[in-house]
Amino acid sequence: MEGQLVKAFAVRVPGSPQKMRLVADLVRGQAANEALVTLKFMTNAAAKDVAKVIRTAVANAEENFGMNGDDMVIKTIMIDEAPMPGRKNSTGTPI
Repeated sequence: MEGQLVKAFAVRVPGSPQKMRLVADLVRGQAANEALVTLKFMTNAAAKDVAKVIRTAVANAEENFGMNGDDMVIKTIMIDEAPMPGRKNSTGTPI
């Protein structure tokens, strides 16, 4: 299955998108196993979340498509902003 595309998503991950994009830029274009090793030794907290999604994509490819995880390459990795929670209107109540 040459050219097979596997996707994995993480939704509503706490943390700054800007910090996660810095981590994602380091692993974009690398082999999946090489990227996981790189992320394992990073001190950035966002590296754990990015590594978790990469491990999920590799596991999905091996289980659902019968692909070899050693041959996988990270073609694209996108970090978008999560929806912000609404703020409460705390005008106070009269006594």
